Amino acid sequence: MAGNPAEEVFVNLPDSGALMVGALIKKPLAEVKKNIETRLGVSFVALAGPYPRWLSKFGSVLVEVGPEETKWYCARWNLGNRP
Repeated sequence: MAGNPAEEVFVNLPDSGALMVGALIKKPLAEVKKNIETRLGVSFVALAGPYPRWLSKFGSVLVEVGPEETKWYCARWNLGNRP
């Protein structure tokens, strides 16, 4: 995944109300972010909030799970106002 080996891959349950795909990567967030930006040409911006998250213009998110693990995911929730 853009030079980042995935430890685990996950998707949503059919009845969850979400469309989600993601991966856990056993590398620090800074390294994962750099690999994605370099190999795919996708940039991320920091999001405000209680924990560090980074968002791409395509809607994918990077979250530091621990010092040596990063979660990379895309999600869309059905809030009743869109298909």
